[in-house]
Order: sequence, then structure tokens, then C-alpha cells
Amino acid sequence: MVSYKSYRVIMQLTVTLLCSLAEQVEYVEVMTTEPRFVDITKNASSIWFYQKYPRCIVNAWRSVSVNVDFGDVSDAKYTMMFGDNLTNLREELKNKDSWFWFLRGPDLFQRTALDPFTNSYIGIHSSANYYVSLRIKEFDTFMFGSCLFGLTLYLMANRLSQITATYYACGAMSAVLGSLVVLFIVIGRMMPRRPLSLAFYWCGWGASLYLWSYIKSSIFSYYKWIVCYVVLVSLAAISWIYRWGTPIHFRTKQIFRYAMQIVGAILVYLNCQIRELSISVLAGIVLVEFTPAEAFIMNWWDKLYPPRVKLLTREEFEMQGRLETSKALEELRSFCNSPEFGRWSVLSRLSDPHQFAMFMNGADHLSFLHESEDDFSGPNGDAPSTSSRYSLLEDSDTEGSQ
Repeated sequence: MVSYKSYRVIMQLTVTLLCSLAEQVEYVEVMTTEPRFVDITKNASSIWFYQKYPRCIVNAWRSVSVNVDFGDVSDAKYTMMFGDNLTNLREELKNKDSWFWFLRGPDLFQRTALDPFTNSYIGIHSSANYYVSLRIKEFDTFMFGSCLFGLTLYLMANRLSQITATYYACGAMSAVLGSLVVLFIVIGRMMPRRPLSLAFYWCGWGASLYLWSYIKSSIFSYYKWIVCYVVLVSLAAISWIYRWGTPIHFRTKQIFRYAMQIVGAILVYLNCQIRELSISVLAGIVLVEFTPAEAFIMNWWDKLYPPRVKLLTREEFEMQGRLETSKALEELRSFCNSPEFGRWSVLSRLSDPHQFAMFMNGADHLSFLHESEDDFSGPNGDAPSTSSRYSLLEDSDTEGSQ
């Protein structure tokens, strides 16, 4: 039977232990770009606060990430958690030693991106001393370039789907990625099938960290062989496409075009920190795609800046009249020479078929009228009046009918 004194000692030790654990997660500071040193002997679990930036278009391509530096320690293990509630984050840090965290494993990358427009709490539990800081890029060129590439890919998808080189490039990339997927499937089949072993291999932090370290060291050590592998697989894919040919069916090209547009839209959406801006850009390019852009822009420009009406001079008016008359006469000759023109029915109603035949052969339509006007001109050589012209035409029609 446990004595009262022993029970009291056990309770004091338990309370002391719980208080020490609680004190370890009470450390909250604002994270800045200056590195802060964290000593795990004093504070194994620390909580940091990130203060958001204002949401504006200037910060649309601003990137913010957390950088954890362990210095010369290569086998350090740590866990990083994020949340907008301080109480919940503290509870998660208190439960860090449970079996769930053992299966969860550490993050493979030491920098973790943050939403620049949201206040966040960052909890870090580490096995070694470290420096923590914010990594801020005022204008992330990689993010902006990816967004611009996605926008260009979406707009140029229709033209790229008609180019043969596009199919060769996509075939080479698909072959390389597909071969890597097959390689991972083969490695997975070689592992034990028991549930406990699978949980250890795929979720255990030791195996995950070892696998990631092995992959990185292999890439840097055997990069020449990796480059040769990528080149050989790409050449094999290009040879296969050259042998069997690129797609020629219209619907196949349309599917390829839609696939490129989906990829471009995803790149635009993911590489812009302001989601409303990316959605607006996507909605705009979809609207432009289904709307005749040139006609829309010209109509909008004409409504905004209506063109000035320029009055013609007398010489310009006469010149324009001669041009329009010549154009109309050429159209009349073309119609009279077409099969739709009923020649015999029209010739039977003409008073002077010979004059009409001369007009069809290219003669001036006013030659007969001008000759008649010269005969009936005044003593001073002036042209007859308009009434005289109409009377002349009526007389010619009467003589022709007689």
C-alpha cells in the first residue's frame, strides 16, 4: 500500500513535469527576417506569430516562407505546424510525443510557404538548436514567370496544338515522368506487404528522411547518368512519335488544346497570391476567347472617341462621284455578263440595242449623250440645261420607237 508521503511526492513530480511541459510552449514572438536563435534546452517547442501584409495588387507576387537553419547539424529532426488559433496549436505541440507524430514524420523541406495576407501562428518542435527567420521576396520572379507562362500557354494553346514540335516535347516529358512513376511502383512492390511495415516505411520519419537524403545525394552524385537517362528516354519517345506520327484528327488536337489550357489555368491560379485577381484574369481571357476581340475593341474605341466627320471639297466631291460611278458601271457590266442576266428579255425592251452593246464592250455610257449635247450646244459653247438633256433623251427614245 502506497503511503501518504510517497503519494505526495508522486503528485509533486507530476505537477512539476506538467508545468515544465506547459512552460515550453508558452514562448510566443513575432517572426521577422532576422534569424533568431532557439535553444532547445530552454525552449524545445516554440510558437511564432506572423503578421500579415495588406492585400493589394502590389503584393500579388510577394512570397513569404519560414526558414529553419540547423547549421552543421545534418541529422536534426523537427516538426512544424501552422494554425490561426493559438490554443489549438499549443495542444498539438503538447501531443507531439505521441505515436501519431512518430508516424507523421518531419517535413522534408526546411522552408515552408505562408499566405502573406493571413495572420498565422507557427509552432516548431526540434531535436537540435536552430535559427528561424522569415524569407520574404518582394517580387518573386519565379512565381510571376510561372503565372505569365501559364497565361501564354492558355492563349497560345490553339496555335501550339497545330505545331508538330509541341507533340514531340510533350511526348518526351511524358516519357520521363512516366518512367519515374513506373520506377516508384516497382520499388513499392519490392517492399513488405504487412500493414505495420508499410506504416513504418511510408510514414516513419526515419525511413522518410533516409529516403529523401538518399535521393538528394544520388542526384548530385550521379547527375551525369541521370542526364543520360533523361536524354535516352526523350530520344526513344521522339523516335516512337516520329514512327507513328503526330495526331491528325481534329478532335484529338482539340483534346490536346483543352489539356494545355487546363494546365495554363492551373499555373495562373496557383502562382498568384491574390486568388480574386487570378480568377478575374482567367475569366477575362475566357471572355476574350469566346468574343471577337478586334470588333469589341474597335466598337468600344469608336464609342469612346467617335471619328470626326470631314466635309468634302467640290473637287473631292466630283472625283468621288466619278470613282463611285465607274465602280457601279463595272458592277453593272459584270452582272450583264453573268448567267443570271436575261439578255433577250432586256434587249427586246431597249430602244437602242447597239448603244447597249457598245456599253457592254467597254464604251463610255455618256458618249452618245455628249455627242448630242455638242450638236445642241448654245452659241457660246455652253452645255444645255438639265431640261434640255431630258428632252433630248425623250426625243431619242421616241425616234427609236418609231
